[in-house]
Amino acid sequence: MVVFGKRGGQSPPTQHLTGNEDHRFLRAIGIDPDGPENVFPSQHDIDERLAKGRAALDRRLEEVHRNLAAQVGPEIRMRPFLLIPESCWQGRTGDFLMKFLDFSPYDSVNLAFLPADQLTSAIMDTPLHPGGEIQVFVDTANKLIAECDTRVAQAAAKAGQTGEFQLVTAARTEAKQMIIALAMTFAGTLLEAHKATKSK
Repeated sequence: MVVFGKRGGQSPPTQHLTGNEDHRFLRAIGIDPDGPENVFPSQHDIDERLAKGRAALDRRLEEVHRNLAAQVGPEIRMRPFLLIPESCWQGRTGDFLMKFLDFSPYDSVNLAFLPADQLTSAIMDTPLHPGGEIQVFVDTANKLIAECDTRVAQAAAKAGQTGEFQLVTAARTEAKQMIIALAMTFAGTLLEAHKATKSK
């Protein structure tokens, strides 16, 4: 699994969702222009979040193995699987997910712990870890992320003309909900595929 993020280097200047010309309006409606609602996280912020997420994932995996060893047996081996695939967390789609939507690949909603081998899969009766990305997941996620990005850009363009900045907030909220729903759909797809394989 890719360990995301780069350490070191100087943090870039603060990036705002809206320009300086709109800051007075934001203050008038109770939004701090330098608050989280109007500031993109820097790469340094992203790197720190990823490092903490990876460390938390390692702890969770240890806990999963410890609990399963006590309940089932020491031979059980699980691996984390990213429902929104690794490649989607890089480049433009990664920036959209992590900088604008404030997601992390290690968020619990994006993780499934799957058996690392056939024996564990048989014992746990859960889908075997595929060992890599599932291409249809990659294609579907990239398409949805691009659609969300376009909707947000359209909302931002309209907000720039009308001053209705709540349109951007609404588009962001909708995009987050759609990404979470897609991750849950992928988890369901894995389970259904496992059931279908067993019934043959």
